[in-house]
Amino acid sequence: MTLSSSVLAQTPLEEQLVKPMHSNRGISVIDGSDPDATPDEELIPSGPYWKLFNNPETPSKGCSISHFNEDNLVAYLGPTQDSQASIFLVTGPKVPVSKKAKQVKATLSTNGESDQTVNVTHWTLPDFKHGVIIFTLPSIDIALDAMEDEEGVRVSLDGKQIFESAWTKGHAARNKMRKCLTGKL
Repeated sequence: MTLSSSVLAQTPLEEQLVKPMHSNRGISVIDGSDPDATPDEELIPSGPYWKLFNNPETPSKGCSISHFNEDNLVAYLGPTQDSQASIFLVTGPKVPVSKKAKQVKATLSTNGESDQTVNVTHWTLPDFKHGVIIFTLPSIDIALDAMEDEEGVRVSLDGKQIFESAWTKGHAARNKMRKCLTGKL
C-alpha cells in the first residue's frame, strides 16, 4: 500500500500514527510462537494478530506494535526521530469520527485494573473511516511493563462504551517492541 497525497503532507503526530499502518517497510507479523523468529511479512493471519513496525532507517526510533482484531485496532507507538511522545491508541467502528482533533475525557478499562478517566485526543486521521482515541503515555517502558499477555481493553466517552477488544500473546509483542526500542531488531 502506498501513502496517499493527504498522508504525505502531515504533522509529526500524524506521521507517527499513520505511517506504521500505511507502509509495508519494517513490518512483521508476530504470532507469539517464537519471539526471536522473523515472521513472513506476507503472512496475515485470519484471526486476531499483532504487527510490529520498525523504521529500518532509524533503529530504536519509530517502533510500534499493533493488535488487529476484526475491525478494532490497539497500538503502542514509541518515540520517533522527530518526537519523544509515546502513545497508546484505539480505533474501531464504534469510535465516533471527529473532524478536528479535540481534547476529551475518556475512561480506559482493562482486565484486573481500576478504571482510569484521563484526558485524551479524539481525532480522525486522513484516510481513516473511524475515529481514533489517543492516550499520551508518560513512558513507553512503563506502559510495556504493565502490558499483560492476555488483556481486555474498553474505552468509554461520556459514559458510553465506544471500544472493546482483547488480545492474547501480548508478551511476545511486548518483547519484540522492546528489541526494536533498543535497536536490536
